[in-house]
Amino acid sequence: VEQAENEVNEIEHEFSSEPLYEAVTLGTKTFATECVDYQNDVLKVLFGWKEEGGILAAPSDYEELYCAIELGFNSTDKVVVLPKVKMNSRAVLASMKTDVSRGNITGTAYSAWVKGGSGNAIKTDMFIIAGGAEGETATYTLSEVEPTV
Repeated sequence: VEQAENEVNEIEHEFSSEPLYEAVTLGTKTFATECVDYQNDVLKVLFGWKEEGGILAAPSDYEELYCAIELGFNSTDKVVVLPKVKMNSRAVLASMKTDVSRGNITGTAYSAWVKGGSGNAIKTDMFIIAGGAEGETATYTLSEVEPTV
């Protein structure tokens, strides 16, 4: 997960070296990982391939796919969650003589409403939550629109 540089727009102050006003827009967060698993189910679900009559075919047009992505770690029970990621994955079949083919699983993070436990819903594009005991998943609720009480 990587965040692009923030965009800063300043209105210069005529009588001072400091700006009169400074607007900051947060940089876009992107997600990227690689997968060497080219099973049919992986290609169909993550890459948009279609299976018909014994043929597994790559898509000819982009189809939107949004995913919630959870990143768990062995050293802690915390889970990093990207609640809404617009996927932009691609299969890369190259360097097969000296390496393995890889699927680039990538996407851009967007905000969604998240609610954990008895707290209020928060609009965010990334959050951290406790995952519970080993093997358990984090407990939270995601929504595209602000939940009503």
